[in-house]
Amino acid sequence: MDRKIKRAWIILTVVVGIFIAACVSASLSEDTGKGEAPVLGSKNHWYYDFTDEEIQSAITQGAQSDHSDMFHEEYRHLIKVSDNQLIEMKKNPPLVYFYTPTFQIIKRSYEDSQKMITPTVEDIRNATNTIDNFLYFSIEAGTNDPAIARKFHAVLRQGDVTIQPIGGSLTHLYDPPVKVFSPGEGQPKYTKYVGAGFMIDDKIDLKEPLYLTFIYSDKNDTATYEIIPSQQR
Repeated sequence: MDRKIKRAWIILTVVVGIFIAACVSASLSEDTGKGEAPVLGSKNHWYYDFTDEEIQSAITQGAQSDHSDMFHEEYRHLIKVSDNQLIEMKKNPPLVYFYTPTFQIIKRSYEDSQKMITPTVEDIRNATNTIDNFLYFSIEAGTNDPAIARKFHAVLRQGDVTIQPIGGSLTHLYDPPVKVFSPGEGQPKYTKYVGAGFMIDDKIDLKEPLYLTFIYSDKNDTATYEIIPSQQR
C-alpha cells in the first residue's frame, strides 16, 4: 500500500509540474504577442562573448598604457559624420567616439592602474558597462552658449527602430563645459563632454549599420553618425 501511495504522489507531482510549465509557456507566448520586448542577450550575445584570454589581453594593454597611448587608442574609435544638418555648428560637428567593449576594458584597466589597481577578469565580467546589449558613445561637442548644452540629446536608430538613451537623457549634461582658450574665428567658445548609453534588444542587429543622431538644439539641428558594431569589437 505504501508503494502505491508513493507512486501516486510521484505521478501527481509530475503531472502538476507539466501543467505549471505549460501555463508559464502559454503566459510567455501571450505576453510576446502583446508586443513585449524579446529577452535581452539572445540575438547579439556573440558580440559580447569574450574569452578570459581576450579580456586579460585588454586588461594588460590598459595597465601598460600611458596618457598618450590612451589618447591614440580613443582616437581610433572616432566615427565619421554621415549626415550633417547642423546649423550653428555646421563646420564643427561634434566628435563622436564609439566605446567598444574591448576599449571599455582597456579604459577601465588604465584608470584603475592610475590608482595602483589591476582589475581581474572576474571584475571585468561583473562590470555593468560591458554587459550584453549595452552600447556606449562619448560625444565632444562645441558651443558658444554653455546653457544650451543642457538641451543636447541623441538617439540610436536602425530601420524603423529608434532607441532613447538609458534614463531618457545623455549623461553629464549638467557638468560645466570647458572654456576653450583663444578659440579661432568661427570656433566654439566652449567644449561639452557628454555620454550616450543605449540598451538594445533583438530588434537591433549589430551586424547591420546603426545611426547615432546627435541633436544640438532641436530636431532640425542634428548630425548623424554611422557605425557597424560588428566591425569594431
